[in-house]
Amino acid sequence: PERELDFFVALGDTVYADVPSIDFLGPQARSVEDFRVKHNEVYRERFGVNSLADLRASTAILAVIDDHEVTNDFAGGAPPESDPRFDATGEFINDTDLFDHGLQAFQEYNPIRDEFYGDTGDPRTAGKRKLYRSRRYGHDAAVMLVDARSFRDEALPELLAPPGRREFRDFVEASFASSRTMLGAAQLTDLMDDLLRAEADGVTWKFVIVPEPIQNLGPILAGDRYEGYAYERSALLDFIEQNLRG
Repeated sequence: PERELDFFVALGDTVYADVPSIDFLGPQARSVEDFRVKHNEVYRERFGVNSLADLRASTAILAVIDDHEVTNDFAGGAPPESDPRFDATGEFINDTDLFDHGLQAFQEYNPIRDEFYGDTGDPRTAGKRKLYRSRRYGHDAAVMLVDARSFRDEALPELLAPPGRREFRDFVEASFASSRTMLGAAQLTDLMDDLLRAEADGVTWKFVIVPEPIQNLGPILAGDRYEGYAYERSALLDFIEQNLRG
């Protein structure tokens, strides 16, 4: 408390719902109650200490999911048949019971106002839960917190070793397909609009909080990073460079 923080970002992987642990010995949480056990394990007192309770009592928490709130490296905008860990109900993984149960427990333990997208014209986001948020701290800062899991396309196959020239080319070309998205068009539009408003209002610092690395680290194991969605990554970075003062 003595640090008087303005906010604290819980940048995804707030639980690991897909590994055995002290309070949950199964390999994967599936029911809402399973996910609650996983969250309670993290937030409960243990050995007389509950540092997260102390933090939450004094500081605004900005929390967002990554993958392990549901299961490792999932893509919410992919079809369920692309990932055998999910049931086959719904058009997208973000329609499945496993996804819904994980998100319900996450939101119970990280109180976030219930918000949903309207008719976006895109079935992967229309009517779906909206975790994207933008917060202002006077003219000093604006914080944009994005959900990089719920609406993303299926990841590209990983390159596990130094690739040959053809493998490298194929990965890069696929990552620059204009149809690929990590954030979904509706969320990307919200982010860009909020950046423009913050710039117009004279906000000094704009923090875009993304759970995945956005750096260009090379093609090895890049399928799950923003490099695997390089067209959208480049569009976002170009937008920032062209519209925000350096």
